[in-house]
Amino acid sequence: MILKKHRIPIYGGQLWICVTRSFVKSIDQIEDAIDVKLDESKEDLRKSAAMSYRFYTPDGQFRILIMVKPITSIGTIAHEALHAVNWMFAHCGIQYSLKNDEPQCYILGWVVDKVISAIYE
Repeated sequence: MILKKHRIPIYGGQLWICVTRSFVKSIDQIEDAIDVKLDESKEDLRKSAAMSYRFYTPDGQFRILIMVKPITSIGTIAHEALHAVNWMFAHCGIQYSLKNDEPQCYILGWVVDKVISAIYE
């Protein structure tokens, strides 16, 4: 398991990226380390190509975890990255604007770049 942690620019919090062959083993390790229950149903983890979670640490810090396998499609990465962007905006109380989507595009590209870098590192 590879776990990379990045400070989220502008919006705050951290983005955690986990590259793993076994979501079940990795989620158990991460849950133990952070003392937060992320996933009640391990069955979904066995079927998925990728998973994303948002959570707050016991001391109130905002975190997003994206879990991917070493071979993951760009479409799947973008899918999970958009979940992350939505959670960032919700956390900050930001409403999307169809007239100026540059903030969304910027942070979406940043998340995708971080996930791809973690996979190919």
